[in-house]
Amino acid sequence: MSKKTTIFLNYHDQLDKHQVLKKLDERLKRYQSIQVVDNDFLPIGEDKSKNRKKHIRNSDIFLALFSSKWNSKNSTFYRSVRYAIENGKENRPGEIFIIPVRLDNCEIPFEELEKIQGLDLFEIDSKEDVFDKKFRLLIRAIAYKSDNEQLINEVVTELNKSDYEGKNEEELKKLAEPANTKYIDNRGKDDTLTPDDYFVAGLYSFACDNYEEAKNRFNKALTHGMYKNAQILSKIGACDIKLEKWNDAKKQLNEAIKLDKNYPPSYFNRGILYKRQGERYLKKNNTDNAMEMFEKAISDFEYAISLLKDKTKDHRAVKTKNNLSTTKKEMYLLTEKSDFLDEAINVLESLVQGNLRANPDNFGLVRYNLACYYSLKGNLAEAYIHLKVAFEDYLNVDYSVTDIELHNFKSRCTDKYKELIRISSNDYIDRIQYNINTLIKQKNIDEINEMIDRNKKWLENIGDFNADAYHLLAYCYDSIGNNTERDDYLKKYKKQLYNEISQKTF
Repeated sequence: MSKKTTIFLNYHDQLDKHQVLKKLDERLKRYQSIQVVDNDFLPIGEDKSKNRKKHIRNSDIFLALFSSKWNSKNSTFYRSVRYAIENGKENRPGEIFIIPVRLDNCEIPFEELEKIQGLDLFEIDSKEDVFDKKFRLLIRAIAYKSDNEQLINEVVTELNKSDYEGKNEEELKKLAEPANTKYIDNRGKDDTLTPDDYFVAGLYSFACDNYEEAKNRFNKALTHGMYKNAQILSKIGACDIKLEKWNDAKKQLNEAIKLDKNYPPSYFNRGILYKRQGERYLKKNNTDNAMEMFEKAISDFEYAISLLKDKTKDHRAVKTKNNLSTTKKEMYLLTEKSDFLDEAINVLESLVQGNLRANPDNFGLVRYNLACYYSLKGNLAEAYIHLKVAFEDYLNVDYSVTDIELHNFKSRCTDKYKELIRISSNDYIDRIQYNINTLIKQKNIDEINEMIDRNKKWLENIGDFNADAYHLLAYCYDSIGNNTERDDYLKKYKKQLYNEISQKTF
């Protein structure tokens, strides 16, 4: 077993029964690869000062829990923080060692800690979802710092389980990268890798959209000790969906559900499978089979949400609810029964009313879908309200240009729609302009070409609403000496600019 990561939990004795402290201590001790050293850990009968200093020196992380309930600079807590600061300066400069944690809205009386990003854990006693979110930030910061493979694997596995919708793929990729490197370095040496190594390396490939390789690594985890594991089978099923191997996906997901009927990701993934199959039947005009698949998808999405119980408040199910609502919308388009559209709206309105902006996962997409639903319903005022917020994400601006579901709004509120696009696209155009100017100064022609390729389609779509998009394309091509493209976009710019001036004038 690898060496444990030692965390020194430093707090004032008066906080011994603090609810958040208890919760933090309990959560840290769930990890088999973490050793928590706190006031209870220090041995009785030995010199307290010497022992604290020894344990601080030997710790990998020093968590200093601050509260307004103490104010004495002569306390053991205060002296321990001072010693940790000096020890960190002397023995581990530049490393993550001290993490300040505030249990209430107090001052941190150490100038050296002002530059360190800490964590606020106050005003959360009755909000388990908020505590969970902040704890995940803390444990991931500890994992990033740690060389402890077992801890990293534990954190990655937990992240995959809690974030089954895949909202944090970049973070998962970063955490799982060491396992990927280990897998590559030990290819062909199966005895050097644990089942966890295979599984986490598979999660890395999945986050990189390499689904064939991810499936291969997950299968190796199964054959090397994780036999009949619902979490892995569910992930293999997700790979098969991405690879459009529908029958294989169904087999894996059914087996995962048979093994663990209370694991939400299996139902979410199977719901996605049924939804995709319904969409395929629609393309073949097989409406009966499409409806059957959509009904099965809805059943699985709703069951996945029900398993989360009160956890829906932390928006783990945002993507599930988005898929649930879009499936109901498809059923409305198939049947023209307004009840389905009303249900689709209610699913997403519950997220908006729950202050979704506090956790922005899929926030723009929720508002964009609501704009589409209200447009279909003919409630153009509500469509405008949601579209205005959705357009904070530039991708939604691009989607809207060709989206037939917004037809009512675009045709009956044309001027408002065009003005929304002009205003919403300006920030993104400015961002591209800034990046291009930076690359021009660096004379980096290759990256300028890459940036043009990445953004050309979006800028062309927006050009008919915002002349500055065409002007930016002309500027980009001028910077790489492509005069033909430059002149073409300058003509489009002048034409669109004339249109915009004409619309304002007449």
